[in-house]
Amino acid sequence: MDQFKPSACTGAQKWGHEMSLPTVSLTGNAVADASLRFTSSGIAVASVRVACSSRKKVGDQWEDGDTTFLDVSAWRQLAENMAESVTKGTTITVTGELKQRSWETPEGEKRSAYEVSARSVALDLSRATGSVNSASRNQTDGRDPWAKGDGHDEPPF
Repeated sequence: MDQFKPSACTGAQKWGHEMSLPTVSLTGNAVADASLRFTSSGIAVASVRVACSSRKKVGDQWEDGDTTFLDVSAWRQLAENMAESVTKGTTITVTGELKQRSWETPEGEKRSAYEVSARSVALDLSRATGSVNSASRNQTDGRDPWAKGDGHDEPPF
């Protein structure tokens, strides 16, 4: 019977199928400036809370519906770009994996929250203008076969 016991959403095998987290896209406004920190191994992590509201037209007027607040996190170069570009009030569109995080308070109360681990973050250009500054790709750690070549190397495939 244990073979049918549900497992956590970690990409584990379940009934012979790969499990993955749900992919979501959301558009909303940053509640505050994106914050940037670094892990002990030097990896960049940024986070921002996004307010997403539905809107509906009632007669000739638009009305805001319920608002959902979601925490968004980004890693590595995306984190650095997000922290530099997203400020309070910025409308962004995020695509990423929806995750549920659970914890217990010091008082013993169980809590949970949903958050999105971003794969991409885009500025909403229907409400503002922006400029594109390509991120530098100076990383030459041996994983990129073209980084150290003289331009005459054969492809690695």
